[in-house]
Amino acid sequence: MSKFSLLRARGIEEAIALSRQHGEESRYVAGGVALMQFLRLGLLQFKYLISLNEIPDLRGIKEEDGWLRIGALTTHREVEQSGLVAARNPLLHQVFHSVAFPRVREMGTVGGNLCHADPAQDPPVGLIAAKAEAVVQGPPGSRTVPLEAFFCDYYQTVLAPGELLVEIRVPVDAGRRGWSYQKFLSRSHEDFSTVSCAVTLWQESPKAPCSDLRIALGSVGPTAVRAAGAEAVLRGRALTPELIEAAAEVARGEVSPSSDGRGSADYKRDMASLFVRRALLEALDRVA
Repeated sequence: MSKFSLLRARGIEEAIALSRQHGEESRYVAGGVALMQFLRLGLLQFKYLISLNEIPDLRGIKEEDGWLRIGALTTHREVEQSGLVAARNPLLHQVFHSVAFPRVREMGTVGGNLCHADPAQDPPVGLIAAKAEAVVQGPPGSRTVPLEAFFCDYYQTVLAPGELLVEIRVPVDAGRRGWSYQKFLSRSHEDFSTVSCAVTLWQESPKAPCSDLRIALGSVGPTAVRAAGAEAVLRGRALTPELIEAAAEVARGEVSPSSDGRGSADYKRDMASLFVRRALLEALDRVA
């Protein structure tokens, strides 16, 4: 691993200033789970790493003004063990419990995971299904980005130079809600998923029309994917098995997987359709 200098920022503004000063020679670092691997493999090289670990404003989970607010430096384990998250959004509790294994969950941060932008990770899929937004701060000021628009390609986000992800916001909904998170691991529990699917749906009873829903998929394209076409098939209608089957077939055409050691592209499209169907049925069962 090439040598670098570690710069310790003690506030958000200081971190942004350090990033502006050192430009492309620098990178923010939080838990460092993925970044350290890339540095050791020589895939990335930076002269300066800007540590965010001493910025208290980037940590914590709270409910405020109708939002569940998760600081970017909050670890996966803290989200997994949060009683507030479990009560307000059990989907996210399940998603963060599914991340890798305890050692990674203890070190990895929510913000670091999202900025790494790996389409095979769990949190992007669950957070997209939960209607999450990313709060970003940079030299021009602050802005909010819907999470499905935060990712633009493999390991790439919409963050501009110097911008910092400071918080994830998830709306706290009062309506009756069903949810599901499912993924298929072809090798071991600690492996990346072949396909993952998160669903949130809102309806008053299992036989009532579906007032709204979100379907997100992972590992089947260069970014986590929101299956908007499949959602449109179901929104405003009673979710019959036939209608769910039709939506699952639409989802098959909304993904763009690549063939690799976990399966061919055609196999992954079939798996995406299957897991959309399974997740929708489980979410519907939870509405009761």
